[in-house]
Amino acid sequence: MIDWNYDGAILQPAIVDIPDDDALVAGQYPVPNEAGTIRVKITDILSESLKVTVRHG
Repeated sequence: MIDWNYDGAILQPAIVDIPDDDALVAGQYPVPNEAGTIRVKITDILSESLKVTVRHG
């Protein structure tokens, strides 16, 4: 899940990449010019999560 303008409290993903069956996520996504603080949340098949915040610009 990717939120291009994370407010620091609530994740509002603009992109949710959930592939079917044995497919993989795309892994590369164009960053919009108006993006601010970007929050990425990756969850694996065991429900382990990685959350990363990046400032754009």
